[in-house]
Order: sequence, then C-alpha cells, then structure tokens
Amino acid sequence: MTVRGTQPVSLGPARKTQLPRGRYWKDGVSGPVGLTALPDLLVEDEWCGNQVLVVVDAKHYGESSWPATDSIVKQLIYRHLLSQRHQACNLPIDKIGNAFLMPVVLADASVRQRAIHDIDGANSSDSFGRIVCLDVDYRAVASSYVRRRANARLRELVVDSVMRGMNAPYR
Repeated sequence: MTVRGTQPVSLGPARKTQLPRGRYWKDGVSGPVGLTALPDLLVEDEWCGNQVLVVVDAKHYGESSWPATDSIVKQLIYRHLLSQRHQACNLPIDKIGNAFLMPVVLADASVRQRAIHDIDGANSSDSFGRIVCLDVDYRAVASSYVRRRANARLRELVVDSVMRGMNAPYR
C-alpha cells in the first residue's frame, strides 16, 4: 500500500499519483494555473481482491460538527479526477473510496463509522456523492505518528470501513 500526503502520516509511504491541474487558456495560449488538487492523503491498497484507492481528508471535526460544503466538493472532485475518466490513475470510479477521518478518543475500537454523506435523490447504484465519515482513535494515530511507523492494522480498518461504506445500500 502506498500513501501520498502533505505531512507525515500514520498510514504508510508516499504515493506517486498526480492529479491533473486546471489552467486558464486565452486565444490558444496557456495561462496561469487555476485548479491545484492536493488531497490530504491517498491510500492505495487491496480490498476484497481488488486494487482500491481511498481519498482521505483528515481534519479535526468535533463530535457534533461536520465537514462543510467546500470540503465535500473537494472530496467529490478528487475522486472524479482520480477515476479513469481523467486517466490520473487506472481505476474505475467504483474502486475509489472517499473518506473524512475525524480523530476522537475511542474506548472500544480504533475506527468507527460516524455517518455516510450522500446526495439527496441519488439512487443505490450512484455513489458519486458518497463520503464515508469515520472516527479514528486519536491515540492510535498519535502513537504511530510519534514513532513514524505505519500502523498496518489501522490502515486495514480504514480501507475496509471506507470501501464497505462506499458499497453499502443507499440509506
């Protein structure tokens, strides 16, 4: 499994996948960069015998607060840009998961599903608006971070929880 992030993380080594950039064009001439897509973390792994990629936004959201529209839209765009539709990687969109990881202190587990974000009116075969929201035990993440060593069990639980959530029946 490989991971790409902007800072040291507890899920593994750097990933090489690059997301495409947006650029302004005028009269056929390339101008300044517009969109620069920099997800917090990309986790590549195997799940149920398939290669999968999980796009992670890891920020502090309190137990009663939720990611705002701008964070949701970024996650949806990252997933779309990483799909075969844009050739950023060679995976179909159904093999790319989306997740918000929220550090909390958990007494009985290291990962717990908090909720699944979906777009109203979506049908069961359309997971475009789906983002799995996971509580991740702060102590497990902090311990791994301090040791600068990946926590293989935590990574496995995150990938499994995200991909199960992405493939769960709609509501």
